[in-house]
Amino acid sequence: MRSIKLEPVNIHQLSEEGKRIYEELRETLEPEHKGEYLAIEVESGDYFIGETIEKVDRKVRKKYPDKVLYLIKIGYPGVFNLSTFAGGQSL
Repeated sequence: MRSIKLEPVNIHQLSEEGKRIYEELRETLEPEHKGEYLAIEVESGDYFIGETIEKVDRKVRKKYPDKVLYLIKIGYPGVFNLSTFAGGQSL
């Protein structure tokens, strides 16, 4: 299992910025991608879509191996705790 060293993150700021970016993308993404997962790198605005969390994570880690990203299931309210995806590391 690969060990990831994540950068320190202000979770509140990441969440607010992620929500803002998602709202800008919502009308474009929901018709074709509802039920898929969306990960947003909030500093750049880059985003990744995958059918499963694992698939979207593989795409993300190729470009941003050490970043915590905003993650949401497209078309659904947020259901994840960001610390779940930090491998138990303190954010």
